[in-house]
Amino acid sequence: MKNLIASAFAVIFFFGMLSAQDATTHDPKAKKILDKVSANTKAYKDLSIVFKYTIENKQQDISETHDGFAFMQGQKYKIIIPGNEIISDGKTIWSVQSEAEEITITAPSEGDDDFFNPAKLFTIYEKGFKYQYLGEEGTNYVIDLIPEKANEKNFSRVRLNVDKVKNQLTAIKTFRKDGYVFSINVSDFKPNTNLPTEFFNFNKTNYSGFEIIDMR
Repeated sequence: MKNLIASAFAVIFFFGMLSAQDATTHDPKAKKILDKVSANTKAYKDLSIVFKYTIENKQQDISETHDGFAFMQGQKYKIIIPGNEIISDGKTIWSVQSEAEEITITAPSEGDDDFFNPAKLFTIYEKGFKYQYLGEEGTNYVIDLIPEKANEKNFSRVRLNVDKVKNQLTAIKTFRKDGYVFSINVSDFKPNTNLPTEFFNFNKTNYSGFEIIDMR
């Protein structure tokens, strides 16, 4: 369960049904909306996000909701969720599990791990996905992303809610093949907060006594 929580943002950071025919297309309306989200995000110097995430599995009667925080600056990011902290300076990723007093060190991946990288969350649709505009829900557009190589992924689709005025993601819902559904709902979205570069540095002295597992 700890690993599921640690990856929930992607799966973290947040309806309608698609027909098989719809899922094979790149919807031009969906692309236009997503392009605006991408352009906005790339223009920000940094981002500070407060969110709530929910992990559900009806078959196992699991439903948990937690608070989380995400900070991004270019390819650097920091995610803080209960019992876990993920820090990346763009070259190295440190995943801290407080209860286990364990730190895992990895390098950024060009594979599936990119999906769990909040620095690329707002542009994941640009490669490897089909997308479909589903309509409007309140103040949001609703769009589904479907992986082109579905048999190689552990999720079947990702549902995005996009604010119609601000062109910002407000919710992301990831449907995994193992029955888990990860939902991220953004409650506060602040761009250009002037985060210092050292904010994304890993300070080993803060984790005295932790076991370090280097998997690079």
